[in-house]
Amino acid sequence: LNSLIADYLKQQYEWHVDPDWIVILPSVVSGLYTAVQQLTSSDESVLIPNPIYHHLRLACTSVNRPFLEMPLELTDDRWVLPSTQLPNLFSPKTKLALFCNPQNPGSTVFTREELKEFGEICLQHNVWICSDEIHAGLVLDENKKHIPLASISKAISDKTITLMSLNKTFNFPGIGLAWAVAENPILRKAM
Repeated sequence: LNSLIADYLKQQYEWHVDPDWIVILPSVVSGLYTAVQQLTSSDESVLIPNPIYHHLRLACTSVNRPFLEMPLELTDDRWVLPSTQLPNLFSPKTKLALFCNPQNPGSTVFTREELKEFGEICLQHNVWICSDEIHAGLVLDENKKHIPLASISKAISDKTITLMSLNKTFNFPGIGLAWAVAENPILRKAM
């Protein structure tokens, strides 16, 4: 199964993933909860976008992790990262950033430059990233393309867990199949 998923990611997103980097999960939502629980302690905080799918908040509150919201800005009908504010949102207690790519709600398909900026800021602050990319297959604008955050660079990949599933793309949520892609063995073990 891991080889089939790796082939799919290469075909769809030109993302070269070693099958060993893939961890099978029951759902993307369970992956969010697992990432928060395993990658943070009770005295560490999580950075999450706002607006966002409610399970990113619930993943924090369910295990009593404080979180800080990263207020996205609505610009030209796109929810974009607050570039000027972003570096100031990290504190020494920030251990994990949750991300949603494409954005839910709002459907922003982030550009390579936007993803690179976010990833590099997380690297500067030594923060893990968990990127919910379940809507990757639903980019319907022919002029836009989903770019996995972890595909931007080896350094960003080493700090990132990417959560994906075909459940949204092919509308079969009852199948209970999702996966995490984590190049870093520490992150794979956490999942």
